[in-house]
Amino acid sequence: MTRYRHRATLPALLICLLVALGLLIFAWHQWRTRTTLPSSSNMSTIGVELTQEQGFVDLQALKKHGIDFVYLRGTQGRSYFDDNYDLYRDKLQSGVMPFGTVVRFSNESTVAQQLAFFNKKIGQQAGQLPVMIVPAVNDRSPKFLQAMAKFAAALQKQGQAVVVSDVCPAKYLTKSTQRLLTGAQANNSSSRYTFWRYTEQGRVKDVDQLAGKTTMFAYLGSSGSFSRLYEQNLN
Repeated sequence: MTRYRHRATLPALLICLLVALGLLIFAWHQWRTRTTLPSSSNMSTIGVELTQEQGFVDLQALKKHGIDFVYLRGTQGRSYFDDNYDLYRDKLQSGVMPFGTVVRFSNESTVAQQLAFFNKKIGQQAGQLPVMIVPAVNDRSPKFLQAMAKFAAALQKQGQAVVVSDVCPAKYLTKSTQRLLTGAQANNSSSRYTFWRYTEQGRVKDVDQLAGKTTMFAYLGSSGSFSRLYEQNLN
């Protein structure tokens, strides 16, 4: 039977194992709590969606941890308006970072009704970023998608830039309509899109309200392009 000649050998091995285990636990914790980034390292301009469901989030904390823009949930249908929208908008209009407005398009009210409600609650103060139009329901019928496209066109006629979810076919939209890519991976067609919703299960480091199930976006362009388009008009 082999015996250790040095009494310190076994304790030293145990200490090394404990140190290695500690480093692994630390690395795992850092990985679990870091800000969720898109799969492509070339995309460095990152945003999040803020809603009343999260409670109020410190905007400066977002900037500190690599968030460059925010989208505020705005209206849905003809009656839902996010409770935190006005509070966030007031703070963001001081120039903290560029922001935009998310409209969740509904199949329970008409285009005219949803447009009137949007104008009543938000109007021309929707932020520097394009108004983002996404479906509120899992309806992919031509009637619903055409109505969503009609709503986008109505906002454009009012002078609003819009970005529309890729669930709505391009054939229903005007040529000037920007597109939102959705899904976990960007592909070879991503150059046709302006923004990418790359996760709905993301987190922002050290921001408790955004520790999971956070919708996150990437700008599909250079940081210089983003700055020229959206940051130069900050107050």
